[in-house]
Amino acid sequence: MKVGGKTKVVERPLALNFLFVRCELADIKVWINRHPEFRLHLVYEAQHLDGTQAQPLVVSEYEMDMFRRTVEAYKDGQLPVIAPADQKLVEGDVVRIMGGAFNGVEGVLVAQQGKKGGCVQVSISYLCTVTTMHIEPECLQILSFSKNNKHLYQQLDSYAQQIDLVLTGQADRQSLELCTRRYSEVKMDSVNTEAKMASLLRKSYAILGMTEKESLLRSRLATIKAQIKSAATLAFVERYADDTDLQKD
Repeated sequence: MKVGGKTKVVERPLALNFLFVRCELADIKVWINRHPEFRLHLVYEAQHLDGTQAQPLVVSEYEMDMFRRTVEAYKDGQLPVIAPADQKLVEGDVVRIMGGAFNGVEGVLVAQQGKKGGCVQVSISYLCTVTTMHIEPECLQILSFSKNNKHLYQQLDSYAQQIDLVLTGQADRQSLELCTRRYSEVKMDSVNTEAKMASLLRKSYAILGMTEKESLLRSRLATIKAQIKSAATLAFVERYADDTDLQKD
């Protein structure tokens, strides 16, 4: 802020009305009772449907670490902090940011339809959420997909098309490297989708000459194939298991 024409640094609370402490539950209860002048109250979990008593909310070290790293990445200006109770969070892909000020931050990707980049929301349970600035798609690594099955299969189709473009000389290997890095850590929720993603990643590693990773995925695919019952999925896996289309240097 400006004071008398000069810039003055002013510290302000970002998560209003919240005080995070690391301590034993009994200790904080005693402290609150001894200091009623601060009017502090514990935040409890959502009421259990079975009627059992809700427990005080515990924020994990992981959640707090992600929140801190996001907050610290903002050097100037206000940090947007919202309460999820007031704004319904979009169920997007869980991603990790690679590079830049938010490097290593994990959260939920909020993107416009058809866009692979966007902002990442980092939440502390259901208390508050901080949103990063726009992150370009090449800096995002998907850890798990949203529950939108259509979106998942669109991503698989897009990845397969990228591989085909490289094989036909219509795209360079750098574009495939970026695409492969984006999906290399993703966790799939079914045998069929895991098999498809693993086959695409294995093919990519073969194209890029990453022999160690290719070998590991080849072994993994051998195990997964035994569990596949879908003929369409098996055909997909077999298609990308064939490396005769790779050009020899």
